[in-house]
Parts: sequence; structure tokens; C-alpha cells
Amino acid sequence: VLLSAFARMLRGKATVRNTFAVVAYSTVPILFSLVFILPVEIAVFGLSFFDNNPSPLVLKPVEYVVLIGLDIMATVWSWILLVEGIVVANGFTRARSAVAGAILLVLAGLSAAGLHYL
Repeated sequence: VLLSAFARMLRGKATVRNTFAVVAYSTVPILFSLVFILPVEIAVFGLSFFDNNPSPLVLKPVEYVVLIGLDIMATVWSWILLVEGIVVANGFTRARSAVAGAILLVLAGLSAAGLHYL
């Protein structure tokens, strides 16, 4: 809803339904990461994956960097899909779409940080 309202302020032409579809499809790489990569991370590191003493980076550094790299690639691919979806749905340029996507990610990060301290 925030992305749709922000896109409307930037004179976008997407409906709320189209915006929801863009956001839903752009999260598919993260879903695949949760389904396929997270179980591997848990299988390789066990409960120490969620602990900092010792860090999984200390226990198995190569495996940790590879698996976290896959997580980062899924996140970047998700953001690219979000930007391209905003371009198609609203008729924006890529730069304007990247700004809208970045603002959405910043708002999501701020809300997650705020929920962390509740």
C-alpha cells in the first residue's frame, strides 16, 4: 500500500492490485532462498547458525560465505525484480523506479528495526 501511494505521488499509473502483484512476484527469490538455502544452512551449521559463540564464520568459513552469498544474491535479484516490476506497472524510468524501490526497502528496514526494539 505504501509503494502504491508513493508511486501515485510520482504520477505512476499502476493500481493497488498491480502493485501487490509486483511486490508478490519480486519476493519469489527470497521464498526460494528460505525453502532451499536455509535448510542447507541449518543442516551444515546446526544450532550454531543462530548463535554467535562461536560464529558460523569461525566454524566453517567457506561454507558460510558461499551460503550467505547465495542469500545475498537472492535478495539482490528480488530487488531487481521489484525495480523492473515498478517500471512496467507504473511506466517509470529505471532511475525513478529504483528510488521508489529503495524507499520501500528503507521503510521496511526501519519498521523491522522498530519491531526489534519492542
